[in-house]
Amino acid sequence: MKNTINLFCFPYAGGSSSIYSKLKHFADKNIKVMPVELAGRGHRISEPLYNNMEEVINDVYGKISSSIDEQPYALLGHSMGSSIVLELAQKIHKNKKTEPLHLFFSGRCPPALYNNDKKIYNLPDEKFINEVYELGGTPKEVFENMELRQLFLPILRSDYKLIEEYIYIDKDEKLSCDITVFNGKEDKMTSFEGMKGWGEYTSGRTEVIEFDGGHFFLHNQMEQIMNTINKTLNR
Repeated sequence: MKNTINLFCFPYAGGSSSIYSKLKHFADKNIKVMPVELAGRGHRISEPLYNNMEEVINDVYGKISSSIDEQPYALLGHSMGSSIVLELAQKIHKNKKTEPLHLFFSGRCPPALYNNDKKIYNLPDEKFINEVYELGGTPKEVFENMELRQLFLPILRSDYKLIEEYIYIDKDEKLSCDITVFNGKEDKMTSFEGMKGWGEYTSGRTEVIEFDGGHFFLHNQMEQIMNTINKTLNR
């Protein structure tokens, strides 16, 4: 019997743990997909939103730290979730806990290429909504329905503030786990060459895999993504 591997998944800005629910259908029997709910959304809707990345990392570390020494695990994050995965893996390493078997970064360039010049989180509602909508991840109906809009706007603004004000601080030691990077071929925010830079953060191997689609290719490629994760974790 193969050891069960926990796959902890972290969402993009404005997303909740439910974005990964489809992955479960395609996971091998020994891989347990475990989407991590962030504060202020999903079943944690009543909790206050984060002020900065440090709060996010402390929160999610507290949620998973008790299980990571007991069972093998991997981390997956898309867009904002990739930044969470990197910081979380480095906190785990610093605290001398069991490192992940593998890291999966998706839809976000490595910190060396972060561009914090453009800030949209503090734009007026309509301009902010247009910028977010341009990326293609949030259906127009969400913004056209006033109830949904009032629910999602604060979450989106908070997440964008978090990402746009986040400054990565270089760590003294590299991680040692292997990395797989998922990239959308039509994503305007990333490039195949740029994504190779994730390799700088580990002494392990790094592979970049491209998928059809833009920044939110994830939604249409769940089966292919999970197949890749299955093969990788069961090597």
